[in-house]
Amino acid sequence: MMSGVFRNPGYDKHAITDVYDPTKRRILVRFPHGLVLALAIAGVLAFALMGYLGYGDDHSLLGQAFHKAWPLFLWFSALVFTLEIAVLRHPRLRRLLTEALVVTIICMIFVGFSALDPGLLRYILTNLLNIHLVLPQIGQSPWTYAIINFGVIGVFWLDTIRRWIRSQRGQPAARRIDLGFGTLEIGEAADLPTLPELIAGDLIAGGVLAAVLSLIFRAEVINPIAEALQIGVNLINTCTVSLPLHCVAPGGGLADPPTLSKIDLIQALIYLPLGFITLALTATANALNAASGQNAEATPDAEPGTAIATDTQTRAVSTQVVQPGEQTERGRQSATVSVTGTIIDALRGALNRRIRIAMDNLLLALRNVVWPLLILVCMIALGQVAQNIAFYLHLQSDQRTCAATNGAFPDPKTCALSARQLHELLQYQNLGAAAALVVGAAIALTLALMMLVFELRVADNVFRFLGLVAFIGALTLWIFSLALSFSNILFNLTGLTQRQPFPLFGASTTVSLLIFLLSCAVLLIGKSRRARRLGRTQVPAGGRVGAARG
Repeated sequence: MMSGVFRNPGYDKHAITDVYDPTKRRILVRFPHGLVLALAIAGVLAFALMGYLGYGDDHSLLGQAFHKAWPLFLWFSALVFTLEIAVLRHPRLRRLLTEALVVTIICMIFVGFSALDPGLLRYILTNLLNIHLVLPQIGQSPWTYAIINFGVIGVFWLDTIRRWIRSQRGQPAARRIDLGFGTLEIGEAADLPTLPELIAGDLIAGGVLAAVLSLIFRAEVINPIAEALQIGVNLINTCTVSLPLHCVAPGGGLADPPTLSKIDLIQALIYLPLGFITLALTATANALNAASGQNAEATPDAEPGTAIATDTQTRAVSTQVVQPGEQTERGRQSATVSVTGTIIDALRGALNRRIRIAMDNLLLALRNVVWPLLILVCMIALGQVAQNIAFYLHLQSDQRTCAATNGAFPDPKTCALSARQLHELLQYQNLGAAAALVVGAAIALTLALMMLVFELRVADNVFRFLGLVAFIGALTLWIFSLALSFSNILFNLTGLTQRQPFPLFGASTTVSLLIFLLSCAVLLIGKSRRARRLGRTQVPAGGRVGAARG
């Protein structure tokens, strides 16, 4: 039986997590027509709201309400929920589905309050709930990074200790889930890691996790990421990534505050030696046990420490006449060779077994840490995608409205800024970055689902499904875009708005239309070639008769 996250049997059997059948090229999940229609309408409405509203110079109540790209972010979040429900739709996976949805909602709220609009939570608490709290910007608070850092480590060790307890009780370290082609297990039934081996692997995994965290929680690492995401965090310093209350202000607090990076590095240097020592002791003990078991097969007349040769060796020695001194020396050599070979074989077997299950065990130890972080990465990327698309639509509108009104609308300063941004081609940079971030978010979400179910089949199948959905979206995007363009013309003619975020044949519309035309050309060429091949293989009946008469 294949086992572990890296098993990936063929598609002769369907798994309960499959959403696409590549052999028949059909989608296995029947999405309700009402859901598809609701998602399509919500997407068009979200793009329209961000295209016509939320401009920087719009100080009306409606304009201020849509100043941030939360409609697009909520629509992307709905797509994430839909994919998670589709993959984890089976009743056996109900617990995993609940965990995925809860983590996604938490990440969505975190991204909404930190990346999209840091002041929204303060406004809600102060003006709506009449709660006056001094809330620092989440991205600049030392508590944020301390909670994330020690929260990740805490989740890892809680899950690790739970697995140790299960292993001590003789229970499997991981939950067994039958996906339709075999039960998920970590290692073969006779090759499951013992408790010492499990402890050694988890200590090594903890050391790797702490080392990675020590590289991440540095000011020089977080600042470029925050700047790339444009979340307004540009004041990260050593105090920010240190223990809270130990460095209250630049130049204040401790001269050398305990940074999170240093604490994580110390943990890594504790866990890794302990893990390797435990692994070495376990392998040595296994070798000695194997050697003792082989020596136990000796006959009662054999002296202690003497190994008995095999039947072939016994017959070979019995045919020779050996002097008593030579017999004693050969017996010692045979015992030495036997014990040494046994130890080497046992050590090699232990290491080979560790190598076979090392990756599964490492991923299993880090699973409950990795998949929530991947969902968080996915939501952060989608939040940035929403902002990039809103920037692209607004700049595209300013390019035309400023030219049509000779810079009188929307505002001379806004038109001057837009002209500079257009000269730098920022609209296309943001559009390209949005496309790249969508791909990155899809990869992060797919890997998160794979780690949650702990099955490579999930990633393979979801990637195939998303590829098909992306192709369908690329073929039909120009239709939605043209519909918005005609609506834009209608709104301009009736005087509802002077904004022009959806011009005819914009960049995305043109690319989508070219993909559609290219696909049509490939389809027509393929049909023409198949028709010619079919005509060549078919011989007319009259031709056969004429040939026979001739």
